[in-house]
Amino acid sequence: MTVTREQLYEAVWAEPMTMVATQFGVSANYLARVCHHLNVPHPVRGYWAKLSFGKKPKRPALPEARPGEVLEWSKGDNVPRAVQSTRAEDRKDDGKTLPPCERPSRHPLVAGVREFFEAGRLSDIGYLRPRKRNLLDLFVSKETLANALDLANALFQRCEDRGHRVTLTSEYLHRPKLTVYDGQTFDYHHDEPWAPGRLTVAFVGTVPFGLTVYETTEHVDVTYSWNSAIRYVRTTQAPAKRRPAWDSFRSTSKQHMPSGRLAVRAYSPHGRVSWEQRWTESTPGALMRKVTAIVKELEAAVPTLVQRREEAEKELAIERARWEEECRQREREEQERRRVEAIKASRQQLLALVDAWSLARGIESFFEDAERRASSRPVSEQESLRERLRQARAMLGGVDALDRFHEWKSLDERC
Repeated sequence: MTVTREQLYEAVWAEPMTMVATQFGVSANYLARVCHHLNVPHPVRGYWAKLSFGKKPKRPALPEARPGEVLEWSKGDNVPRAVQSTRAEDRKDDGKTLPPCERPSRHPLVAGVREFFEAGRLSDIGYLRPRKRNLLDLFVSKETLANALDLANALFQRCEDRGHRVTLTSEYLHRPKLTVYDGQTFDYHHDEPWAPGRLTVAFVGTVPFGLTVYETTEHVDVTYSWNSAIRYVRTTQAPAKRRPAWDSFRSTSKQHMPSGRLAVRAYSPHGRVSWEQRWTESTPGALMRKVTAIVKELEAAVPTLVQRREEAEKELAIERARWEEECRQREREEQERRRVEAIKASRQQLLALVDAWSLARGIESFFEDAERRASSRPVSEQESLRERLRQARAMLGGVDALDRFHEWKSLDERC
């Protein structure tokens, strides 16, 4: 059961919310949350009572879909709880932080997700890989998860305080693979350990910024453990117990391991616009004091990204025009090829008909001569000879050249 923004808007203004909610098998309060999630205005309390007394309360129009807006809802889809937030158009021109508003202490993208991360699998070096994919873009170890969620919550709420919506977008956008240390590369055998199903995007006006909170690494000595969920164990954390004789060959090596320090990555999700910026903390917790500065740097990068996006769109238009011209040229070449082949096939068929006509003339001459000679034979033989000639004609299927000429296809018929 799926409903679009337009269908939901018409439904909630056609009959009371309780009746519409019954059709979807949800409560009226939950349907109100769905309306808020899809940015669909719905009647306030008392609307239908006023309407029954002949009053006509004002019906707001369905607003245009915002960048990254959820356009439809299906029963069973996650609907976050409504968060009262100031609107972007209410923000002052001087760019100062918006006044605080009444809202829950946790952003909807952060609230209630810790259990999904903790219930996931672990990478070889200890990063969490949740099985659920539609989560915020977070890549940390279990020890740093609480601090990472707090940082993401502070960053998202500060964005929305300044009028910038943060959401999991369902649009087709590009997320570059996350490198947690310098020089990290990806290939078929060593791909990114985990990536979200949807991008975490902050919309500064109409410009989207992809956001990732991750834990940096440090290059330390490790040993490989066969019996541990985390394959690589720091030598300083390895148990000081006697190893069996068969394990005496084990030696230490260098490996990038989670460091406990967080970082924030902001990037352009447009595939043709290459832009990325990172903020890394030198000591745990340092980024919490830089959340406002991060948001302001995103705002300052908007003109640059708008210019790059316009340049990318111009290049795309040029490439599209070139591709369309190449398609037209290939189509012209294909039409010419088909025309040449049609001429060749028509000529071959016509020549075959001429050869068949020559053969038919020879066969017809044979039967005419045979009939003349048969008429000179005794009467007792003539009937049997004529019967055999009729059978012979029937065997050849006729020798009329015009009948065969109907099978020929001209150039216009082939093209």
